[in-house]
Amino acid sequence: MTEPVGDEPPDGNTSAGGHDPNEPYRHDPAIAVMAARLANSAFEAAARSWDVNECLRALAAQEGLDPDGLLGRELFQAASYRLRLDHGGKAGCALRSSPDTDHYAWPPRIGVVEPDVVALWRDVAGLVEHPAAIARFHDLLFERRHGRRDEHATAAVQGYLAAARSRSRADLDVAAFLVRAWDLARSVGLWGLLADVQSELHRQAQDAMSSGGAALPGVVLPMIAALAAPVPRRQPSASVPDPATVDLLLETAFTTFRAGFLASQVAAMMRARASDPVAIEQINRREVAAHRAEAKASAGLARQAHLADAIEIARARGLTDLVREVTAELQAIPVRDLGLRRHSTSVRVPADQVERFLHGFTASPEWRDGLRFFLNTDCPTGDLEQLRQQAHDLARVAPLVSVIPLGLLGDDGLPRWTAQSPEEQEAGRMATCARIRAESQGQLLAQGLQRLAERYGVPDEASLMAFLSENGQSDSVLAASLARAFLHFWRGDYEACAHVAVPKIEAAARVLLRELDEGIYKLQLGKDQGQYPMLYSLLKELEKLAMDESWTYFLRWLLLARPGMNIRNDLAHGFTSGISPVYAALILRAAAMLITVTAPQSPSAARSAAADQPADLAPLPHRDRDDILGLLSHPVSSPVPAPWRDGLAGRAAGITATALRATASVLQLAARRLEP
Repeated sequence: MTEPVGDEPPDGNTSAGGHDPNEPYRHDPAIAVMAARLANSAFEAAARSWDVNECLRALAAQEGLDPDGLLGRELFQAASYRLRLDHGGKAGCALRSSPDTDHYAWPPRIGVVEPDVVALWRDVAGLVEHPAAIARFHDLLFERRHGRRDEHATAAVQGYLAAARSRSRADLDVAAFLVRAWDLARSVGLWGLLADVQSELHRQAQDAMSSGGAALPGVVLPMIAALAAPVPRRQPSASVPDPATVDLLLETAFTTFRAGFLASQVAAMMRARASDPVAIEQINRREVAAHRAEAKASAGLARQAHLADAIEIARARGLTDLVREVTAELQAIPVRDLGLRRHSTSVRVPADQVERFLHGFTASPEWRDGLRFFLNTDCPTGDLEQLRQQAHDLARVAPLVSVIPLGLLGDDGLPRWTAQSPEEQEAGRMATCARIRAESQGQLLAQGLQRLAERYGVPDEASLMAFLSENGQSDSVLAASLARAFLHFWRGDYEACAHVAVPKIEAAARVLLRELDEGIYKLQLGKDQGQYPMLYSLLKELEKLAMDESWTYFLRWLLLARPGMNIRNDLAHGFTSGISPVYAALILRAAAMLITVTAPQSPSAARSAAADQPADLAPLPHRDRDDILGLLSHPVSSPVPAPWRDGLAGRAAGITATALRATASVLQLAARRLEP
């Protein structure tokens, strides 16, 4: 039977072209025979399930049916739903749209298709003969909750089982057919059919692992997961797989699939079936051993990553002896063996713009004006909203940076931080964008300070302190420390500059919060002595009150935990082997931003500071609270912008440079899984 071709096709199901994609399908039972024949032929011709829809288009054209007509569209969409296997040791398989996101689904979600489309599925389901076609259309009706669901489930299970048995070897289609049949049979209590499905699952999995070829874990493990899944209470014992047989299958899988992450999947199935603590501990130790064995067979970052996985598993399982053993192995890897490579990218900035910016340090005959220019430069990491947008654009331009978890290493080559969630992955992208911008700004700040010293000579400490404290209008004690930090910078002792300036940033934050009458001090509790909160909490309180969020982000990124630079903590714990002039300049910019807005202390405070007493505990002079909050919300009233290109072209260049740098780093970290 062929569909007539003419100016007015029956029921609007075909046309010569120019179809409205939103035009609803109107079902005519008379065309069900042709539709079923096309479906049979397409499922028969397709070597793989994802080829069925294209076969349908080709066969429809041969039959004289417009593949883009309404009937062709609905048959094409019916074949385009995908069987989605659960992975990672989980058991299950769902029939879903592909793709299916919060905002978009194609084909339309089964639960919202029009009744005429459901009528087409119903008529085709009653006529098709190919087992995979029978399974597909009855499964669609089952998911749509149309008619007798138990009857649709029975027909679908039988179809999936026959389709799996017709294949010469296990592949993804076979695994999906069988696990979906297992899911359907359990959902409606088809216990006799379930026993048949489980028998076929066992046979296919066992044959795949004993065939002598390379068994595919993505095919075998979902089938084993179904067999090893907990048994529903209502399931009759006669249909429950033999526990010893399943345990033997799991043991075979553990020895067949030696990759650490696959061993973890099998170990999770084994643990779920074990109740003896001794047996569970043995499984845990075997899981750790699998990751250690993979590390031994690997090199560079791959070896480090596998050992890190082993440590994480041992810690989670309470195997403290293995945690120490594997940690010692991790520490013993020389940095030179990690295979690290340096990557760089550049964005061209016109020399005249750079010189115009640097000229601000030496334009005046007075050094104080040059240093005032430094104090008026904008936030080194830029506007926070723009930074978020750049991180978003980076994920779009360089998708690899979103797929592979970001990891950071310390100077000793040991892993310091790895993104554990999408939120942390986004924070890592923001930190990458912030670093590129801040390092670019830091180079200019460092060069500007050097030019200032060359032009005017290095100011004496007393004059520098008086300037930074605005002749006593700001905190003289903190300004004196900041002055010494500047002097260390100009002498080329960048590490001393950082050691002097960084603690005073925290001191300035404490002084400001005390002046604002915020109750931040924690009295002694038990054996824990009284103390102030750490810098992270201090900055959080300042931001909550009024502090500009862009500057707060810069301080957190520069000083605190990963994925930022973590300079404060690294300095405190002796991890920093050296400070570059770029980061010394950034530290000076951070310290100056807070210290220059703190209140002046009374003479008694200065005397107590000279006697090694904590100056920030001295009585503070009164300033209007609103004035302080205004200073925090606009720490730089008229900031000097960085000399970057404005407009779309400059933004695109910055994103591209960031993408290239980030992608290079991500590709290198991909060696964790790709190296042999």
